[in-house]
Amino acid sequence: CMKMCSSESITVLFSIILLPILPFIHIILLRLVSPIWIVRSTIISCLAYLLVLLLITYCFVGLSSRNIIVACSMVGFFTFGYMEALSHVQRGFSMQILIDIQLYEGLTFSQVSNLVGKGHGIDWLVLNRATIMESLGFVSFDDGTITLRKPGIIMGKLGLFVKQLLKLGKAG
Repeated sequence: CMKMCSSESITVLFSIILLPILPFIHIILLRLVSPIWIVRSTIISCLAYLLVLLLITYCFVGLSSRNIIVACSMVGFFTFGYMEALSHVQRGFSMQILIDIQLYEGLTFSQVSNLVGKGHGIDWLVLNRATIMESLGFVSFDDGTITLRKPGIIMGKLGLFVKQLLKLGKAG
């Protein structure tokens, strides 16, 4: 296949074969450092994956500018997919509900609702998210109402545009 396939195709193949490097290094790093380093350790893992991919590609087919672009594109694609999967596990409501039901079988709906938001319940979770949005400048609290600020208006319109473009329903 080396002579019959383009070097770019071989780079894509190597990126797929070497993909386990990304979670492997990430898991090792997270066991060595604090979990707050989750994004930094993902970036370090991504760079390690890219370096190994470039080295293997160089050894087998050489490095052209096209191979480097293919390698960076593939690593970026897989890294963002990996980060999205992590995000669902770490921050996803539905995933946490499934995990809680797995951990504590036989829960009532009320008990599941109380477990949401690190055991503080759904109301706390909504308040916590709104407080985070306030600290980021997206909303302000005025006399018990939440008002969008300019960055919140921009993000809200952008989010609405994307949802309409992709025909997505309401989240949650």
